Amino acid sequence: MIKIVFFDIDGTLFSEKTLRVPPTALYSLKELQKKGIKIIAATGRGPSVAAFLEEETGLTFDGYISLNGQYCFTKNQVLRKQAIDKKELRLIRDYLEEKNFSYDLFGKDFTLRNKRSKKAEFSDLLLGEKASSFTYGPLEDPSKEVYQIKAYMPKEEDPLLKSFLQESRLLRWKSLYNAVFAKNGGKKRGVETFLEHYKIKKEDSLALGNGNNDLEFFDAVAYKVAMEDSPDPLKKKATIITASPDNEGIYKALLELKLLPQAELWEALYEDESPAGFYLARGVAIPKGYFHLVAEVLVSHTDGDYLLVRRAKEKRKLPGRWEASASGSALPGESSLEAAKREVQEETGIPRGNFRFLSKHTYPELGIIFHNYHCQTDVQKKSLRMQKGESEEYRWVNKEDFLAFMESDKAILWQRERLSSYLEEIKNR
Repeated sequence: MIKIVFFDIDGTLFSEKTLRVPPTALYSLKELQKKGIKIIAATGRGPSVAAFLEEETGLTFDGYISLNGQYCFTKNQVLRKQAIDKKELRLIRDYLEEKNFSYDLFGKDFTLRNKRSKKAEFSDLLLGEKASSFTYGPLEDPSKEVYQIKAYMPKEEDPLLKSFLQESRLLRWKSLYNAVFAKNGGKKRGVETFLEHYKIKKEDSLALGNGNNDLEFFDAVAYKVAMEDSPDPLKKKATIITASPDNEGIYKALLELKLLPQAELWEALYEDESPAGFYLARGVAIPKGYFHLVAEVLVSHTDGDYLLVRRAKEKRKLPGRWEASASGSALPGESSLEAAKREVQEETGIPRGNFRFLSKHTYPELGIIFHNYHCQTDVQKKSLRMQKGESEEYRWVNKEDFLAFMESDKAILWQRERLSSYLEEIKNR
């Protein structure tokens, strides 16, 4: 039984397109913690990873493997730290300076960069606004511990640098740079640290990753998930190969492993209703600038009466209030009209009706686009059945009583606002 999950950050938990945690991945993290499964971040980034992950997700992870395993900690305790040997640090810096390469030095609470370079600036761009902050300049205090060097050097130079390293090792990240740290380090050591700390067996562990720096990471756990863009050596070690972060890779893999309940997914939209290319999940905040579509339906009968329903007492918003609509979010692949018809049938049991589009309302602060419809039906008025958890009872009222209800403080204000044009229309009939 899986009790702990280790997440690589960049390209695994974080999308390389949006530089954010996709909503379905955030849903996954929350559900794991609900089940009591430990979640651990594992990254080459510095210890500031804890603050930006908490800001991004609203969650406190159960642990952080930072600087490729050289600095491991929980919210309250440092579990492991392994600095680069100071003599070897001097040799490495002299070599990089002589070759005129730029590099970053990572300490517990500082990052120093020796000089500007296109590779360094491109690396910053890939990490977005969450890149580690740094200052330009030398390491003036030789007593400070350096846990990792990020050397922006071509791959062809790797053998020469390796040739004089005795206490350190290289871990290349694509063509951009090498991470240099103590030879007994790496994400594998970080995993082992947390398995020991939480007294969890290897057979109860899972890791997700996407790069060559995750090869040893995978060796430390029983179950492995590789993202679809992972190099072949990593895929060969994987238990599951999943989609990219933007294609719900984290969610799909954990669902396949039966670690999550099925989520209600919505298609993320831009304000013009064009698809954004990823999904939102119920219960997870909608990122700013994105929307999901909600169909809201006012129902009347061919005899002129209107339907009112009482919201279920267990609903989070406005429990027990009467309202004049059936409503719900459009599911992936549904048009708003299809969603409207489905919601009416699910919430009231009404199987048919003539649907007419009434209006559209956009709420950027909520990330919602409402499409309002009117449905006129000829079903038997006593044949309705309420959906458990949505509505408790219903009643049919004539037009005059319906208008009086909508103009009273018993009506839900924002529903009245969205139906205002239609209400004016039927007043004059």
